[in-house]
Amino acid sequence: MIYLEPELKGLRKYFFVFLSLLFGFESNAQCALDLTVTGVPTACNPTDNSYAVSGSLTFTNPPASGSLSVSIAGMDTIINSPFVSPQSWSITGLNSDGATNDVTAVFSLNPACADTVQVMAPNACADVDVELTVSDDKICQVNIDDVVTSVVKIFRSDSTGG
Repeated sequence: MIYLEPELKGLRKYFFVFLSLLFGFESNAQCALDLTVTGVPTACNPTDNSYAVSGSLTFTNPPASGSLSVSIAGMDTIINSPFVSPQSWSITGLNSDGATNDVTAVFSLNPACADTVQVMAPNACADVDVELTVSDDKICQVNIDDVVTSVVKIFRSDSTGG
């Protein structure tokens, strides 16, 4: 334990920075990380059924080195040190499926310094293949001027079920 005389306590911060640089010591200052999603996720892109989400990170006392990872639905973006707060981020190419996803930010050298927020992906927007099948038991006799009405229901066959 290192004790400082009362008149030197104001220099404590600089003393620990000096020790950190000289000997690789880390100060006991707690890291704080706040993840914010700015705006809402983008609309679904119909060419590939994808969307993007972006936001900003604010933090205090980040690690002096390492990286900061922001991830959602298996996709991530990596921000390398030195860390400057606030830090903008963006992730593209996410699957539009209408699901709620966790967005997580974490420092590689301090996993306890992390934050998670939830975002709702837009519903799927890509074209849906439609197959129409007429069964013989639905055929009936119609006259030339008769009006025939049918109901066609379309269901997605992907994992969203809707």
